[in-house]
Formats: sequence, structure tokens, C-alpha cells
Amino acid sequence: MAVGGGGVSSLYDPLDVTEYTFEEMNATGDVVKTWNTYVMVHVFTPEGIQQWGKPGAMSIEHGLFIDTPPQN
Repeated sequence: MAVGGGGVSSLYDPLDVTEYTFEEMNATGDVVKTWNTYVMVHVFTPEGIQQWGKPGAMSIEHGLFIDTPPQN
């Protein structure tokens, strides 16, 4: 599981931040493929959801603000 954005009740991790660089997201996607599994992401914002769709996240947890499905 990856934390793709901040937490709702977190004092020091704002909801609208992106936790990883795009390069880190891609590396995560590459590694899980070698283990024949997938990435599950805890993320709220549309931007974070779209960013994680590109490296192949298969499950979005708490995507409360999603406006369009992720595009791979």
C-alpha cells in the first residue's frame, strides 16, 4: 500500500499534498510487478488519483474527491 496524499485528520500532512515524486511512483509500480502483485493507494485528491493511475495502481482507497477515473 502506498500513501498517495495527506490525511484528513493529520496535523502535519495536509490533505492536498502528493507524497511521492512521479519517479518514485513509477519505481513502486515496477517493483510490485516483479512480485506479481499490485499497488493499493490511500489518496483523496483527483490529482493524486490521476498520478497513481499512470504507474498502474489497481485500488484507490478513500478517493473521496475523484472526478474522473485514472488513466493508465
